[in-house]
Amino acid sequence: MSTFRMIQQKRIFQLFKQSPQLRPRSRRDSPIIGPVSKENATRYCAERISETKIGKLCAKVGVNVQALVNICSSDVEYTADFSFATGSVALLMNECGELGARNLSMLANDSSADTAAVAAFVEQVAEAAMSQ
Repeated sequence: MSTFRMIQQKRIFQLFKQSPQLRPRSRRDSPIIGPVSKENATRYCAERISETKIGKLCAKVGVNVQALVNICSSDVEYTADFSFATGSVALLMNECGELGARNLSMLANDSSADTAAVAAFVEQVAEAAMSQ
């Protein structure tokens, strides 16, 4: 790097250090709810994941819904942030879609498969996903 360029960068850095901030930076305050018990966290996550129509349908397809509830409840318990349930629901939808697609492609590739059952499954998943 040339000497001229280094001097130029130092000047820019000095100007940056001297310029006042328009707004003082401060950390966002988050409401402290307090500790969440394991039982309450598990109940909350189960209501949003395993006890829903899509959760029950995904369990039939083979998604380990209980594992998602356990992960969600641990996150909620340790952080006291109930928004972690949203991420777990997204994981549920992703895993359910992936397993459903695999099962459907296996059924579609099998010429003896009952296409009415495949169509009914697709309709159930779509209906459950739309109601969430």
